Amino acid sequence: MEFLNFIKREHADFNYYALAMVVVSGMLNGVIAVIVIHAAQHAAPHELNFRYLLMFAVALAAFWLSKRYTLNYNTTQVEHVLERIRTRIADKIRKTDLRAFEKVGRGRMYSVLNTETLTLSQYTPFIINAIGSFVMVIFALLFIAYVSTTALLLTVLTTSLCLFYFFARQRVLNRKLHMASEKQNEYFDALGELLDGFKELKINPSKSNCFYQERLLPLSNSMETLKIETSLAYNNLNVFTQSFTFILMASIIFLIPMISPASTESIPKLAAIMLFVIGPLSEIVGVAPLIAKSNVAIVNIQRLETELDSLRSIESDQLQHFSNEDAITQSQEAPFQEIRCDHIQFSYNENGQPGPGQAKGFTVGPIDLTIKRGEIIFMIGGNGSGKSTFLKLLTALYQPDSGSILMDGSPLHANNMLQYRSLYSVIFSDFHLFKHLYGVDVKDRSKVKRLLELMKLSERCQIKDNEISDIKLSTGQKKRMALIVSLLEDKQIYVFDEWAADQDPDFRRYFYETILPEMKAQGKTIIAATHDDHYFEIADRVIKLDAGKIITNPSLHI
Repeated sequence: MEFLNFIKREHADFNYYALAMVVVSGMLNGVIAVIVIHAAQHAAPHELNFRYLLMFAVALAAFWLSKRYTLNYNTTQVEHVLERIRTRIADKIRKTDLRAFEKVGRGRMYSVLNTETLTLSQYTPFIINAIGSFVMVIFALLFIAYVSTTALLLTVLTTSLCLFYFFARQRVLNRKLHMASEKQNEYFDALGELLDGFKELKINPSKSNCFYQERLLPLSNSMETLKIETSLAYNNLNVFTQSFTFILMASIIFLIPMISPASTESIPKLAAIMLFVIGPLSEIVGVAPLIAKSNVAIVNIQRLETELDSLRSIESDQLQHFSNEDAITQSQEAPFQEIRCDHIQFSYNENGQPGPGQAKGFTVGPIDLTIKRGEIIFMIGGNGSGKSTFLKLLTALYQPDSGSILMDGSPLHANNMLQYRSLYSVIFSDFHLFKHLYGVDVKDRSKVKRLLELMKLSERCQIKDNEISDIKLSTGQKKRMALIVSLLEDKQIYVFDEWAADQDPDFRRYFYETILPEMKAQGKTIIAATHDDHYFEIADRVIKLDAGKIITNPSLHI
């Protein structure tokens, strides 16, 4: 069973004793059934059969202890395994290259980290019970063989036909489960679009209705249809199997006397054991869709992990050993002198080439640019000109398809990538504001207070114990808070992607005329993507991008 193999692979100290206890509890279930049958045969008026009562009590106590142990132990171990898987996948995600991260998709990652692990967590007790029930059925078959060989042959023949039909149908249904899982990932992606694009959809009723009718609703309906079809089919199989149990019982009662008259006296025992088997058989059949869903969940987990392993960023092996102290030391070391982009080029097609049947994708570069320490550089250009992509290349979040980035003459490689990135503090246009100030050691409380007052946030929220008291701020306020956090990081290079776009005129002026010059005076290097041509004189250089390339313009001091 894939579920057990999965747990065995993931659990370094797989306990075969616990698995043996599952088998023991199933056998004890069968033993209890046999004791009850024999006790019923030896029942006498006004007489208490202490022998069978004692056997029943001992078997029941042993069953209770073994069943409780197996359920509790295996549930605990599965939760430990799932916790390790969640943290391992989360660790792999943070070590993944940004471009690869964007390709995998949030919906799929959410599905694996939440839905698939929850599926395994919820279904574990049922699967463990089913294993015990399977042992009980095997024990019942042995009892039937002991009572009547003819009944055993009849049972095995009819059961084999039933199982053949069941598993033939299950293979088809498993494919539908995989389809439903993939459709669910698409649905999660669509929900992400709904949440991320809420404002855009709210302001445009036509877009909102079109998105709902053409994107969200069809995905939801498709997922619903697939899940209903699969569930109904499993329900039909469940009913078929339960009906088969009664048919098997009827065949034993009605056919055995004709086929083997000598076995007629054993019919009450056979009927009794069949009554005991109905429950376990129903449990086994009922858990079949759960096992199928668990197998799908396991496959999805393994596929994501395999893909993340293949998409690891080149410096991921160094990340595990790179501490906050390393970042602080790096930011306090002797400052760099220059960063040079040497003919770097990046395309949004795989390996810089279009895929089959695709047109050439958007390309940034080739770009040759040298950034000196202490400079203020403004990057300008229309939307889609490549500014944000270039900033991701500059900060080594994207790896160029060709060319290289050199810091003080040394090209970037796996061993110095983290040190290079630690030079930067970045606020992208689609930034995320963390509630906790991770990687920031706030010791100067007066500096925090002063920054909050300068950004006019002191009455709105506070920073205490490295945590922002409230991040439910307006977009402009969030950007100002992000700037505070960025300044507290005290890096050598600051990258701002349209930071002033959501600020009022006063804050915009304060940012350009006060904050940036003060940062320059402290020896900081600033690269800012902007459209604010009123403040170009603040910059040492203004660099214009168009269609992914630097445009030489005599009116700009490049």
